[in-house]
Amino acid sequence: MRIDGTGIQQLTHNVGSDGTPAWSPDRKHLIFTSDRDGNWEIYVIDHDGENERRLTQHVADDLGPSWSPDGNQIVFSSNRDGDFELYRMDLMGDDLQQLTNNSADDTSPAWSPEGARLVYSRWLDGQWDLFQLRLEDGLIEHLTDTPFDEWRPAWSPDGEWITFSSNPTGNWDIYTMRSDGSELRQLTFDSAMDWRSVWSPDGSWILFLSERDGNREVYRMRQDGKDLTRLTSDPGVDCGVDW
Repeated sequence: MRIDGTGIQQLTHNVGSDGTPAWSPDRKHLIFTSDRDGNWEIYVIDHDGENERRLTQHVADDLGPSWSPDGNQIVFSSNRDGDFELYRMDLMGDDLQQLTNNSADDTSPAWSPEGARLVYSRWLDGQWDLFQLRLEDGLIEHLTDTPFDEWRPAWSPDGEWITFSSNPTGNWDIYTMRSDGSELRQLTFDSAMDWRSVWSPDGSWILFLSERDGNREVYRMRQDGKDLTRLTSDPGVDCGVDW
């Protein structure tokens, strides 16, 4: 759809559920997840809905795909080894490499704009925290360590900020922080659930999902939380967004 919420176009047509879309860096392709074959797998499709291909073939669930900045690789989360870990593959679904290996669940990876780091959510000691993985040497940094959950991070285009969802007030709102975990800012203040936030390509806007009007819809706001606008209005459930 257009950035004003008009021009909605259906790209996939199947009996399963398709979600978590992510644009390729050149905006020519989308990766997404689907359970059409009985479990969650990763697919790629052209921007116009043509040339759909399945990239993963496993009995486990493969979730949360994210493109590398050069468009040549995809990182995702999978429980194929028992718990959810991070994996990397090429655009054909080959050259698979496991990136994390621990007893926690690692999910929702996002590739940094310069390509050197991943930020992701880890289920640790009964809550979600944000971690950063340096791809060059595998060094892992714990970014958030609070009594609350921090979930589904996304990088700003300049790599300086991370947006995510957190629940210190008892419900999920949208927050931002510096890429080192400093300068935490709360952007939404609503009793409904706000989550799955992503940045616009120029870094001035943030898209997110919210149930504040009784149904899960797509909203847009400035990077400081101002100028909030509802973009979708339909009886269906909107469950994934990317710019």
